[in-house]
Amino acid sequence: MERLVVYAYWPWDMNGPQYRKAQAPKKKALLVSSCAAPGILGRWFFGTDKQLKMTAKTIGAEVVGTLITGMIAKEPHPKLTENMRPKLKTLAEKLL
Repeated sequence: MERLVVYAYWPWDMNGPQYRKAQAPKKKALLVSSCAAPGILGRWFFGTDKQLKMTAKTIGAEVVGTLITGMIAKEPHPKLTENMRPKLKTLAEKLL
């Protein structure tokens, strides 16, 4: 996230930094996060969702959806569960 500093600047006559992409046409963003804890805990107790939303805003993107999945550490090569696939498909369609 520290690499996003180039997306902001602090004009001499302003009290705080400004986003470089504030006036640019918005891109679409799909936020995806996975964690070893259950997904609901990832949503409630970690700041990942907030950080990803801030990142999207910084680069001039509009969030069209969020996918948070959990229990990823139960298997060496985790795969999307069957109940996640329809949600992912719906979210992917919002990007188009």
